[in-house]
Amino acid sequence: TNEEIRDRLGKITQSALRASRVVAGLLTFARDSRSDDNQPVSLRHLIEDTLAFANERFRMAHISLECSSVPDLEIRGNFSELSQVVVNLLNNAYDAVKSTDTKNVRLEFIEKKEAPMSTIAIAVSDSGDGVSEPIRSRIMEPFFTTKGVGKGTGLGLSISKGIVERHGGKLYYDGAHTGARFVIELPISRVPKRG
Repeated sequence: TNEEIRDRLGKITQSALRASRVVAGLLTFARDSRSDDNQPVSLRHLIEDTLAFANERFRMAHISLECSSVPDLEIRGNFSELSQVVVNLLNNAYDAVKSTDTKNVRLEFIEKKEAPMSTIAIAVSDSGDGVSEPIRSRIMEPFFTTKGVGKGTGLGLSISKGIVERHGGKLYYDGAHTGARFVIELPISRVPKRG
């Protein structure tokens, strides 16, 4: 019937759009980015491309991936490297909740307008068990992992920390929240003028 045809066409269109977003994310992630250091990076563009890369994986695992409103501002740096950091934190959150009853991951943004510079905090939170107090001081160490044998190299957080610090920011674990919450803080280079 016409109703069934419309329904199938709608599903095909949705699948094609999802696939195009995944491919766009992969291309952004995989391209040679050596010449991209210290470039203006739209935070909104960065997050949209990164989520396009991650959304389908979360959807297939029935994990809720929420994102608060992304501020319209710029940071400076290497787009691909910054995307890699956010993807790594999202992957860690995915691993933390995939076997739990409550499967929630959330991205939030907090602007801090303080001297000598304004910063943007990108927080990735999950509804998993969090990181126990005894190992919090070690989670950024190279080759330290809480994942099982063959499931993690222990390099993701240490590499991410190095990337963020090279961009003049910091990456840290926020133990004040339920579950795990990792925060990337980066200097804001420009807030577009409105009007």
